[in-house]
Amino acid sequence: MNIDNKHSIRTYLKATEILVAVGRTNRNATIIMDFLKSSMDINNECEFSIDELLKVLYRKSPVIITKALNILRLTNIIEAKVCNRVGIIKFRINGNAFSHNVDGIENNTRIFFADLNTSIIGEDGRVSKQAIDGFRVHKESGGAV
Repeated sequence: MNIDNKHSIRTYLKATEILVAVGRTNRNATIIMDFLKSSMDINNECEFSIDELLKVLYRKSPVIITKALNILRLTNIIEAKVCNRVGIIKFRINGNAFSHNVDGIENNTRIFFADLNTSIIGEDGRVSKQAIDGFRVHKESGGAV
């Protein structure tokens, strides 16, 4: 499966509710999500440094990135692993939300699939503040990237 620069990305209807909730909750999370999905490879993976993400957002504080990434993790839109030695974050984008529009993609077993966490959407259509405040990537990290 070769991908050229003319490929497109599928956004699945079942992901619409959670994607809209993320957009209503945190604009930076939506910008990062759009950047990641447009950068993902055939396995729905990509990697970037915090500095690269800050440039995308035109921001200077990594706290903004942490908050946005935590929302995307909490909703199961992404999985992110930090490689501390090189300062790179490896991202896997949920195949239940996005995929490449190429033949045979459904047979790719390397793509990350998880149920989208729609249970955290509040009555106001946003991701629940209690869910965000209670989310920790690792209990010992205090919620850091």
